[in-house]
Formats: sequence, C-alpha cells, structure tokens
Amino acid sequence: MSTLGAASCGALLAIAILVSPLPSAAQAVISLDAANSFVRGSRSTIAVNVAVKANPVSFHRLYVKIRCKELIDLTQSITEEKEEKGKKTTSSKPINVKREEVLFEKEIPFVDVVGKEFPAGSTQTLKAEIEIPDHLPPTARGKFSRIKWEAEAVGDVVKKLFDATSGTQEITVK
Repeated sequence: MSTLGAASCGALLAIAILVSPLPSAAQAVISLDAANSFVRGSRSTIAVNVAVKANPVSFHRLYVKIRCKELIDLTQSITEEKEEKGKKTTSSKPINVKREEVLFEKEIPFVDVVGKEFPAGSTQTLKAEIEIPDHLPPTARGKFSRIKWEAEAVGDVVKKLFDATSGTQEITVK
C-alpha cells in the first residue's frame, strides 16, 4: 500500500472516530444495585437499572460480570547501615511487591432482554440470581493481602459503537 493510500485510510478512520458518539452521549444508562451483601453457597439477587434517554434502545447482550480478586501488597523498608570513612550512615531501601490474581470470574446474562426494545424515556429494573460458590473466600482485608469482590453491568447496545456500562462496583461477599 502506498504512503498516500495509507494516509487517506488513516484520515478516514480519524474522521469516523471524531463523528462517532461519545460514551457520555449513550442512549441508555445502566446502574448496578448491589447494596446488599452476597452469601457464598446460596442464591442472591442483583438488580440492574436501565434508564433510556431520548431514543429507544435494544441490546445484543446485557449481563453482570462478577469477579473475585486477591491483592497482595508487600511494601517494606529495609534499613541499611554503611560505614564511610569512619562515619556511619543509615539509609533505608524500599521493597515493593504488588500482585493481583483473579480467583473467580463469571458473567450472568439477562437473556430475556436480548432483542427487546426499551422505549425512549423509560426506566426498568431487571433482576438476576447469582450463586457464588462456597469454596471461594469472602471479602477480607489483612495486613498484606486483600480479597476484593466486584461487579459490573454491561450492555452491548445495538447499532452503537460504545457499550453501556455501570462501571465497576465493589460488593461484599460473606
């Protein structure tokens, strides 16, 4: 491909990106209602609120993603003593070890809304049941580690470049 052809393709892509709607101009706002704590080994209910703006909206897919992470933070300072020309000096050397591992991740789909059109100006609350396996750890915070549970509602909007998302929200699992 010639340089001129590549430049024209790049210019067309830039124009397409500039005229596409921004995420803030989304036609549907999704919020996650996960205020209650969840219990491992039993079924819990999670609610997703869908507020439609000026135009009707339908989804290819609407789901809640739930994730459990283990976060390790070993930040220590080691004191060093050196002797320079008969003079003792003391300095500290920080050691940082941070790790994150996903222990569990699952998508809970709302299958009854696929292809359904939500009218303009409407607000609906959708509910789904989640079962968290009992062998997973509960929400916890220790001196050097933390078990963090989080959830996010995501809607793949039909004919839109950007998805509707609630953003990640921390949840409590007992």
